Amino acid sequence: MAAGTERSYWWYELFGEIWATACREFELRKAETGWFADFLRDLNRYSYLTWNDAGIILSIAIVFSVLRIVLSRFVFTPFAESMNFTPINVRKFPESAFKVWFYMAAWAYQCYILFWLHPEFFSRPISVWEGWHRGMPVSFEIYVIYMVEAGFYVHSIYGVFYLDARRKDTIMMCLHHLLTLFLITFSLAVRYVHIGLVVLFLHDVADICLEWGKIGMYLRSRGGYFHKLADYFSTLCFAGFSISWFVCRLYLYPHKVLHSTGHLSMILHPTGPFYFFFNAMLWALFCMNAYWFHFIVLAIIRMVCGQNLDDTREEQDEESAKSPSLATESSGKGGRMQSFVTRDNAVPAGFKGGDVDIATEEVTAGRSASQSVNRRLRTESKQT
Repeated sequence: MAAGTERSYWWYELFGEIWATACREFELRKAETGWFADFLRDLNRYSYLTWNDAGIILSIAIVFSVLRIVLSRFVFTPFAESMNFTPINVRKFPESAFKVWFYMAAWAYQCYILFWLHPEFFSRPISVWEGWHRGMPVSFEIYVIYMVEAGFYVHSIYGVFYLDARRKDTIMMCLHHLLTLFLITFSLAVRYVHIGLVVLFLHDVADICLEWGKIGMYLRSRGGYFHKLADYFSTLCFAGFSISWFVCRLYLYPHKVLHSTGHLSMILHPTGPFYFFFNAMLWALFCMNAYWFHFIVLAIIRMVCGQNLDDTREEQDEESAKSPSLATESSGKGGRMQSFVTRDNAVPAGFKGGDVDIATEEVTAGRSASQSVNRRLRTESKQT
């Protein structure tokens, strides 16, 4: 077993080894004809993405788009209407319903690969570099998840403009999806797929909690009543979202990914290509995750202090603009609210991580306001 794969690292040791390796590589990898020219040369030498791959990705994206439109029209929207969702939530529900099933299926398949077929990729980070070489064949199971994830993000670029609920950060969401798609296809082209699989796994789990939390929010306020079970479910999802974000994206990610690409990779492949370019993108992802986590912490603090939180991304809906009473009932000043903070589908999900753009999503409505609405409805029914 390779040295340095079994020991546990303190944070200062982890980042210390990465920094020392990066400094050494900077001295050794002097640009011959310029950094950009060398990058293009290496890309031409090591890239193995074919037109056949591009065709499969595009075909999967079309299937996702058609499937989402059909399910939204004939399954998700009728379900939301049958559950007496508010008109606003009827429009939002199909997006979360489609995404939550995709993330659950994708993450379950990633777990199957990482913990059943190739457990060494997660337990021994250096093993993701064992056997790597230029043009290395990609195993079928990993090729499948890469094609599906890439196709999903091509679909997401279309969906953010034509299918998703309109948000203030629509352009940022599109840029995020483009970056995620680039990271997925780049790692496939240069055959860094084993470490890419670990990145996907660490980012998709938080998106599952996020989308289920949104669904719980929609179930919470329906039929003019406040449903406590959905309220507790949303709270549980918010807790899972916060914990999974910290554990997977801020703790495991440096240990399983950054240390592997920044230090361990050089043990087995001292002249491996794209060292600085690939690590720079992965570090940018880590910095975004750390930045977005501080919004989660602020949301928790505000929740504990009993402050109201609104979704800063959502554009004002027509129903809210036309009916001030609706907006008042859904955000009563005396109520307790919680929020989700995410790239919304994520950073990561792919290299989402992401799934990642900032949003605060209302999870539980103010109980006092909802109770007053219920009392008013009961009074009106008695008078009738």
